[in-house]
Amino acid sequence: MIDRRQLVVGMGAVSLASTTALADAPASPAAKLNVLLDDFMQRNLRRSPEEATQLGLDKGALAAEKSLLDDRSLAQVARDKAETTRRQAELAAIDRKALNGMDAVNYDTVAYVQDTQAEFERGFDFGDDGTP
Repeated sequence: MIDRRQLVVGMGAVSLASTTALADAPASPAAKLNVLLDDFMQRNLRRSPEEATQLGLDKGALAAEKSLLDDRSLAQVARDKAETTRRQAELAAIDRKALNGMDAVNYDTVAYVQDTQAEFERGFDFGDDGTP
């Protein structure tokens, strides 16, 4: 059984590893995109514990998600809008012209989703469009 001390040490290690991964991001635009997309997915799973459970990823570092429900409050709607804006900026920081093949397709797809999400969010101050 895990005790509080092990939990704190484990959480610190996970936090340090994710910070280090982003700080040491490879230089190529394709590598930066892949690191960013992985980060987006981790944020999605933390934002939506229900999705983490549906995907069977509520284990290890995400084990606590198993007992949680998604936050559908107005305060969370505001945080989601800020997250969409943040993602658009992070994506725009990657040189799209330097990408080709599936990297370009992935970039365009995620950019389209984020732009569509932002458009939806501008129209409504409430509700859930079904995405985390």
